[in-house]
Amino acid sequence: MHRQQVLVLSLLMLTAMCAASAHGQPSSVSASPASLSLTLLPSVDDSLRAVASGALSWRSRRFDFRRDKITVSTFAPGQRYALRVTPTNVRGTARPAGTVELVDGRFAQDLIYNIWAPWRGSADLTFEAAASPDDGAGTDVHVVTYTLTYQ
Repeated sequence: MHRQQVLVLSLLMLTAMCAASAHGQPSSVSASPASLSLTLLPSVDDSLRAVASGALSWRSRRFDFRRDKITVSTFAPGQRYALRVTPTNVRGTARPAGTVELVDGRFAQDLIYNIWAPWRGSADLTFEAAASPDDGAGTDVHVVTYTLTYQ
């Protein structure tokens, strides 16, 4: 018998800019959609899971031919449920770092690396939220920050 417990995770995705290039043009990274809500529903093993999709795009405008990376972090006071993000279908010169677990208070972690400047690229993002029935009902709100920075 499955518990009819519903948990909601809301993601507010922010973007961060890196330092301006030698030509005054800022590099940028942006995420879409700007906000996302995941509702966890019971699965076969009584755990609660939800999956949602997003996208990330970037442009490195520096002209020093150094490599950049994109890091990800979250601000989620009182976080109760696990949240992971995985970059897929990475386009451009970059490489995905694999699945990253987003935990409130954890330092920013590498999400995408080997971005050669000057270059632009994009990736699809898959968010997976998970909880056990013992975690209880509730809501997590995450402010997710992506930062394009030197590697």
